[in-house]
Amino acid sequence: MYGKKVNSLKLYTGRVFANALIIDSHCLFHIDNDDRAWYVRTVDSNGNFIDFVRVEVGYRSDDYATISGIPEGTLCDNGYGKIMGENAWTNY
Repeated sequence: MYGKKVNSLKLYTGRVFANALIIDSHCLFHIDNDDRAWYVRTVDSNGNFIDFVRVEVGYRSDDYATISGIPEGTLCDNGYGKIMGENAWTNY
């Protein structure tokens, strides 16, 4: 989450995700109407755009998602998914 680091967060899903990277669900979006591929917009510590990175989503709620495909400590823009539109992230 941009500007935040959460060291401990419990999501009660009934499943175990070991060493999961958890991000704000609003960081996720699709490109070119491909609803199978999820992306995040990575930014630097000042919020400047770096790249769009494809990620794999393990679990997603309205608030948080577990992902793989980016290293721990990567900053993601949680406003970009909102800008891309509701269908950008809610059709999972």
